[in-house]
Amino acid sequence: MSSSEAIDPLDIVFSKYFNQEEIGYLSPLLVEWAGSQQEAKKWFQEKPIPAFGNKTGLNMCKTNQAKCFIEYLQAIELGGFA
Repeated sequence: MSSSEAIDPLDIVFSKYFNQEEIGYLSPLLVEWAGSQQEAKKWFQEKPIPAFGNKTGLNMCKTNQAKCFIEYLQAIELGGFA
């Protein structure tokens, strides 16, 4: 596998909860916001989201709320408040 085909760690985490289309949306968006793959992964796994009772993105996905997580990010992207 060439380096251009390498799967990044964030996509590996996401693949447990999201389909390829969702990963294609989420991964670049969070990397842009966080500044790096590592920081985006850290945010997804560790940052509490007040709007969801301080669950992390990962916790939301583990409790079958992946769709809500995506909708939350879409709302922020459109100018909503975090």
